Amino acid sequence: GLQKLEWLEKLAEWRTAAAKAQHVLIVGGGVTGTEVAGELATEHPTCKVTLIHSGKYLCNETAHFHVNTLWGLTTLPGNVEVLTEDRVEATEALSFPDGPRTFTTKKGATIVDVDMVLMCAGVVPNSSFISAEQCNEKRELVVDETLQVPSLTSAKCCVFAVGDVTHCGWGRAMVADAMAKACVVNILKLAEDKPLTNVYNPEKKPFLPVLVSLGRTQGVANVPFNNNFLGRWVKAPTLLAGLVWPKMGIKGFSLSAAAKGPSPLQQVDLE
Repeated sequence: GLQKLEWLEKLAEWRTAAAKAQHVLIVGGGVTGTEVAGELATEHPTCKVTLIHSGKYLCNETAHFHVNTLWGLTTLPGNVEVLTEDRVEATEALSFPDGPRTFTTKKGATIVDVDMVLMCAGVVPNSSFISAEQCNEKRELVVDETLQVPSLTSAKCCVFAVGDVTHCGWGRAMVADAMAKACVVNILKLAEDKPLTNVYNPEKKPFLPVLVSLGRTQGVANVPFNNNFLGRWVKAPTLLAGLVWPKMGIKGFSLSAAAKGPSPLQQVDLE
């Protein structure tokens, strides 16, 4: 589990390495891997990008984005190649001291001249500070209907958990937000010495809308009838910064014209 300053340093290292890379291999075609590929295609259009995903569909099976619908394979600029239903053994590397490397996938496809590897396979809970015995097999904290963690809660101390670190966070910020608001109800009751109540159903999977930006002007979503509008015009220009930051108490900012475009990506009909 990295702390905020460590993450900022790591992101700076990624940006520097990506600017120099000529072929980036992205392992994992979930929302994160797909958006990273889209950003690279936008900001570094001369760089070749290979995105490999074990599933049939990008952005996880629940999103139901078929690879052809999402990327337009032969028509999307940016040197992006998508390999689905395949795997490759690799570890994250910002560069290779001995020069570009070649990788062979499980199905025998060859990925040559790779000089940067990004691992985007799955959400990793930030639970390294908690013993494995108190987590499930995925290193997640199991919470109950009160959003307490039974494995950590004692008679002297109630321990609550919300978001990706829990077994029901689903890797979505909107789920973490809903859990946090529900958890506050019980924290206030605890402060007032009142009985805790069931405020959240951890076993019920919520509707998980997926908004995927593909650079600054392209995007798709799995929300009926609004794919084009939500993906391209709501998320892609600013990654929802204008909507999310004020909720986090960040005020008085403005997004520059450079932050919102223009993009080297051509207008491609993804519908």
